[in-house]
Amino acid sequence: MHRQRGFILPMVIFSLAIMGVLVLVIMSTSDDDRLGSRYDLEGTRSFNAAEAGLATIFTNWKAQNYEGSVPLVGNTNVLAWTNLPSNGGRYRGTILKADASTYMITVDGQSAGARKGLRTVQMMLTPGVSFAYAVQGTGAVTFSGGSGTDSYDSDVGAYNVAGNKGANGDIYSAISIAIGEDTPPPIQGDSKSLGAIDCGPTDQSGTCDPNTTTPPPAPATVSCPVGPTYTALSISGTTTVLPVPPNAYYYSSITVSGGSGRLNFNFTTTPKQHVDVWVSGAVTVSGGAQINNLSQEPPLLTFWGCGTNTAKWTLSGGSDAFFAVYAPKHELVISGGSGFFGAFVGAKVTVSGGATRVHYDEALSRVPSIVLVPGSWTEITR
Repeated sequence: MHRQRGFILPMVIFSLAIMGVLVLVIMSTSDDDRLGSRYDLEGTRSFNAAEAGLATIFTNWKAQNYEGSVPLVGNTNVLAWTNLPSNGGRYRGTILKADASTYMITVDGQSAGARKGLRTVQMMLTPGVSFAYAVQGTGAVTFSGGSGTDSYDSDVGAYNVAGNKGANGDIYSAISIAIGEDTPPPIQGDSKSLGAIDCGPTDQSGTCDPNTTTPPPAPATVSCPVGPTYTALSISGTTTVLPVPPNAYYYSSITVSGGSGRLNFNFTTTPKQHVDVWVSGAVTVSGGAQINNLSQEPPLLTFWGCGTNTAKWTLSGGSDAFFAVYAPKHELVISGGSGFFGAFVGAKVTVSGGATRVHYDEALSRVPSIVLVPGSWTEITR
């Protein structure tokens, strides 16, 4: 009688072994997938924390004086880790002054999870334009004939309605300030200059700071945007209406003259949109002509003196005007016996006429003074 060896049992054992290996592989792969998904989630949360930190630093740039924390090129300010609300993770920013007018902001973000993770974003900032004074001159500033300043806040409402009138009509000159004496003082605010100032009690209601040791940053020259065509706009005795949007207009010069000459900006959307008017040459408003911002909100209309031209700007309004002017290379002559609501930055600035008033709009001080350098945002690997 012969013994016969069975082959079923070994096959079953071998199959079970193979199945066991497959189960282990599947479990391992599933674990890896689960771990990978967890890493992706933590990475996304870390990225969001970094982006939130970047936005917070940008928003608080002026309030926290981050610019002043890195006064010299090459200076670095490493901020402490800051926790985001609602267990949103944390971020840490580093501010580097890359050159005289450029700042590199690098922000690390970590999630609140156990593995935390790390994502880093970076962008460059350059100082923008700030309207901190009713009148700011890179040259001498002169108020004569009883002309002066005061302030109000267009975000609150109309000027001198329900107490909306203040004494923050500050002025600054990098050379000197001359003020005509009167009662009450023509300048309802502070006077500051790198040079001499008339400092009598009938000149300004606030402080007088001649030969100041704390001057504001010098206004930067603004380049004319490249691409658009700059044309001359001349209006005499008629009305020209410019709709908003578009949000920018480009002119080589603007002349509005004649008693019925009008340049009206009509804001056609709700909410209203801001418009920039870029001028590479002179601006002349004379003979009772007017530039009218129909919204009567100065932060919505800004005239920019761009490029290297230094032609004089003459603003002699026939009625109240509502806009801001940034033309640090242009002499500004402001007159006409009417109100100018907004702020002015120029070279030599002369304000004259007994009823001519610059009503500084404090809402302009809340316009961001820094801008993101286009194309500079990036995510980097630490």
